[in-house]
Amino acid sequence: MNFKDCGHQKRFNELKKTAKKQEWEFLKTGNGLAAAFLITANASLLNRTMPFITSDGFSFDKISLSGADEEMYDLYQAARFIAEGTQKLTLNDLAEPEIVGDYIVKLVMDAALINKYGEAAFKNKTLSEAMARSRRNSGSKVSRYQNV
Repeated sequence: MNFKDCGHQKRFNELKKTAKKQEWEFLKTGNGLAAAFLITANASLLNRTMPFITSDGFSFDKISLSGADEEMYDLYQAARFIAEGTQKLTLNDLAEPEIVGDYIVKLVMDAALINKYGEAAFKNKTLSEAMARSRRNSGSKVSRYQNV
């Protein structure tokens, strides 16, 4: 997994420590962990989010985006999509370089892996094993795409 920078990794690890201390169970789930990965990529977004984290997750409706820059808005919408299924940020948006920067797309793709594989996504060997298990368990899904 690739963090945006050292600050991102530090904020993410600090949020995980806080979650453990506060017993926030949602950060043990793939989608909770993925949303946290995206939110911690931007220090200002994390600061706006912290007061609205509960044991159930992020209270996205309460987070103010007033004055947010594009990065903050994109990360927020991607995190919300993963956590709640909202569609404010679409695949078409991700495909348009004028709308979403390349590094945001990379963070979203990494978040998708975290959503699917949870903590294993942070360990290359464990991720490879999880992906291999997934392919074995999906059977017909894999064969459907082999000839594409």
